[in-house]
Amino acid sequence: MKKYLLFLYIITSISCNNDDGTSIDDFFTNHANKVWIDEGTIINENFYTLKKFLMSDGQDGSPFTIDYYFEAGLGECSTSLIGENIEENNSEEDYYCTKRIVEILQNEKNILRTKTSFYTNCDDEEESFYSLLTYTVNNDEMEVSGSYSYSNSGDRVFTKKLYAGTNLPDCF
Repeated sequence: MKKYLLFLYIITSISCNNDDGTSIDDFFTNHANKVWIDEGTIINENFYTLKKFLMSDGQDGSPFTIDYYFEAGLGECSTSLIGENIEENNSEEDYYCTKRIVEILQNEKNILRTKTSFYTNCDDEEESFYSLLTYTVNNDEMEVSGSYSYSNSGDRVFTKKLYAGTNLPDCF
C-alpha cells in the first residue's frame, strides 16, 4: 500500500510540473504574454492602460508585469519585478528614490494575489502604504479587485479584457 501511495505521489508530482519546475496550475504559465486592457477603453482615446504578465518563476528578481500607460499622446512602459523595485532620479534639482516590494501571496491557474509595499524613500524600513490585489481570469476577462492601506473605501473592483488589437507598444 505504501509503495502504491508513493507511486501515485511521484506520478502526480511529475504530471503537475513543467520541465522548468513551474506548476501547470500556475497563473504565469496560463496567462503569460497575454495583453489586457481596461474594459470599455477604446485604444484611440486619450488615456488607456495595458498590462502584460510575464513568464515568471515566482522568485525575487524575476520579471512580473509590464504596464503601459498612454495619456495625451505620450506613452510610458514600466516593468515590475517580484521582490524589490527601485525608482531613482539622480538629478541634483529633483533627486528622489522610491521603493516597491512585490510579494506573491497566491498563485493558481486563474488567480494571482499580490501584496505591494510602497516606501517613499529607498532607505525606509517601514512601508508607507501597501496594496493587496487579486487578479481573477475567466476566459477573456480579468477581474482585478483590491484594497489599499491608505483608503477606508473598501475593495475596488474593475475588469480588464483580453486585448485583441495589434497596435502594441515596443516594450511589449
